[in-house]
Amino acid sequence: MQKTILLVDDDTAMRQLFGIAFERAGFNILQAPSGEHALSILEHETPDAFILDVMMPGMNGFELCRYIRSQPQFATQPIIMLSSAFNDELVEEGMAAGASDYLCKVNTPLFDLVAKFKVLLMKQTVDEATHGT
Repeated sequence: MQKTILLVDDDTAMRQLFGIAFERAGFNILQAPSGEHALSILEHETPDAFILDVMMPGMNGFELCRYIRSQPQFATQPIIMLSSAFNDELVEEGMAAGASDYLCKVNTPLFDLVAKFKVLLMKQTVDEATHGT
């Protein structure tokens, strides 16, 4: 079964680039240009995983991550936060918000990002089978 990822980034070029890479890897991609738009998608979609930009106008990635984690249906879904801004404080804030990982946009090859999602989704499947969540 094809897994669906919600990609939230205010940069259109980044959304297109990530979207193409994940679609070629066999994922279904939903795209949102803002945290607010992502919330409207979540009213009728249940993604299997999330890619969130950190620095966005309006609702930022940390706020969106906290909201996603507050929803029971998304308690175990992988969330990777991506940002051009990368330092210990931001990583800690992302992880505290509920992210599964926090990666630097400019230093993470697309192949590695896709591979990381495959591993996180496999781990989620094993955890659900083992723990019945």
